[in-house]
Amino acid sequence: ICTTGYENVAIGGNAASALTTGYANVGIGIGAMQGGAQTGNSNVAIGRSAGYVLTSGVQNVLIGAYAGDAITTGTDNIGIGYKAASGVTTGTDNTCVGDEAGQAITTGVKNCAFGHGALFTATTTNNNVAIGRDALYSATGTTNIGLGYKAGENISSGTYNIAIGYYNFRAACTGAANIAIGDETMKAVTSGGQSTGVGRKSLAGVTEGGQNSALGMRAGYSVTTGSNNSF
Repeated sequence: ICTTGYENVAIGGNAASALTTGYANVGIGIGAMQGGAQTGNSNVAIGRSAGYVLTSGVQNVLIGAYAGDAITTGTDNIGIGYKAASGVTTGTDNTCVGDEAGQAITTGVKNCAFGHGALFTATTTNNNVAIGRDALYSATGTTNIGLGYKAGENISSGTYNIAIGYYNFRAACTGAANIAIGDETMKAVTSGGQSTGVGRKSLAGVTEGGQNSALGMRAGYSVTTGSNNSF
């Protein structure tokens, strides 16, 4: 029940029904901003149950059914799409655009996910950028970049990896500081680190080898566990 709140807009069954002292909030849709004792301000929640349990969180923009529906005190999050950023609780500065983009992020901060299923598994991880359907789908590590359809899809706890192109890093990768540019480049890497592959299927067989460099289509294709090679 609104007590001293002001400049709020609520449209839809039970929308912002628990609002107390919050101000400048917009809740549109059945159950939008319904569940929390809303004291936050400048939030926008549009869609069924969007921002459902918001309490003191501020400046969140949530558009789509169940978008950001677990956010409580999180701030400056953007979730656009069905279940986008739906797992965020206290996380901040996350941007998730696309159905189920960043849907498992809870306390993670400063992640960007654009595309259906991008950063799908990430929970407490930070500073990842995933652009493309299922990009960095399995990522739990920090500071990874995935650009393209399924780019870096199976990077798991690996950190500081860059994946550009279709279906590179197809194995469960815990390695760090790898750069893969091109379709299926470094697709078998598991724990290998500090390698760079540029070109379609370059270093495609590397699993645990480290500090390899390959330039060109299928360059270093047959390397598996070797290290310190240049092609």
